Amino acid sequence: MADKSAPLLEWPWKGLGNWKYILFVPLLAKSIYDNIYGGQDRDNFCFHILLVSFLRYNNHHHWQMFSRMLFLTKRLQVRSTETICYSQIDREWHWDNPFILQALLATTAHSWLPFFSNLPVWNGRGIVWMFVLHALLAEPLFYWIHRAFHSKTLFAKYHSLHHASVTTEPATAGTGSFLEQLVLVVVMAVPLLGICLLGTGSIGMLYVYLLVFDSLRDLGHCNVEIIPSWPFRIFPPLKYFIYTPSYHALHHEHCNSNFCLFMPLYDYLGSTMDMRTASVHMELRKGRKERPPDFVFLVHVIDLSASLHSPFVFAGFASLPYSGRWFIVPFVPLAFLAMGALWLWGTNIESMKYYLRDNFHELWCVPRYGFQVYQYRYVLPISIPIEQAYANMFPERLVTSQFSDWLSSVFYTRSKEGN
Repeated sequence: MADKSAPLLEWPWKGLGNWKYILFVPLLAKSIYDNIYGGQDRDNFCFHILLVSFLRYNNHHHWQMFSRMLFLTKRLQVRSTETICYSQIDREWHWDNPFILQALLATTAHSWLPFFSNLPVWNGRGIVWMFVLHALLAEPLFYWIHRAFHSKTLFAKYHSLHHASVTTEPATAGTGSFLEQLVLVVVMAVPLLGICLLGTGSIGMLYVYLLVFDSLRDLGHCNVEIIPSWPFRIFPPLKYFIYTPSYHALHHEHCNSNFCLFMPLYDYLGSTMDMRTASVHMELRKGRKERPPDFVFLVHVIDLSASLHSPFVFAGFASLPYSGRWFIVPFVPLAFLAMGALWLWGTNIESMKYYLRDNFHELWCVPRYGFQVYQYRYVLPISIPIEQAYANMFPERLVTSQFSDWLSSVFYTRSKEGN
């Protein structure tokens, strides 16, 4: 873990806790003033910074949801023997600090740098030049800075905080020291300010660059190998220009290779490429055959609001004891649609897995809700997925009609007691 005495390790607003979002208030006030009273910013910059920040949060949330959907990602997980623990969740709780920092510094730069103000909405040539500058300047800059942070001193003082998570998820991407994120802002500023100096900057560049940047960072940390292998077989030079989740997972595991941001080209030039990357990628794309669980716990959803407490819906909310929260109210209609989808799905879904004393445990969610358990007409539909769970656990055993009758009698008794 990082050295707590190191300068610029902690975030300046650490003491605010979850009240840190008040730092967006000046931007909101400036945006309201400009739009109602007609401020000096003709490009409405504060409004666009707030909007792109909202889109970034939304984009990250969907990546986080996907990475935790065990029933979809289990076979393609890069690391599956070490699961996410509560200490990692606590350590990565403030993963969005970089979003706040970048919003504040971008607004400051817009006020201080004349060439970064009064930008047009769109400039297609600028977008092309932005990616060129990123590939030629930002990528090698990040590569060498990243290698420097892996030196003994800087790693111990700063970068070890990020590497404390070996099994990564999208929240890991934003977890790091304040100094590291300041340096990352410099790397990101190179293509953005560069195209503005060339006279081809635009508001659109913020949306394109930041959302693509975040998506690629979340991709690398999602722990799911979703990049197919066939494009690399058809066009082998592609391996120099795009990385994969397994590429970055090897970096987190061994810490001495694969230093690039998104383009492994500079690892090849710097002789720091882990040569196992391609074979690991191809092997993972074949699908992982995981050991069968030693224990399976069958659970069912209590009600619509409780369904939003699932680990793959709101990660932070799910890590706390359940209680009604105001922010889940707008999502209840979506939870109702999800209930219908689960009913149509009809089979158990793998909700969570963990290891305890070398035993492999899984939680399987029966696609039925609490109110359905206590209604007799749902007895048979509920017993079917439980029989399927039993059959999956013990494929060598035949689920007999007596077992089905026993399940039905159990749920019939519960339904009568509930009524």
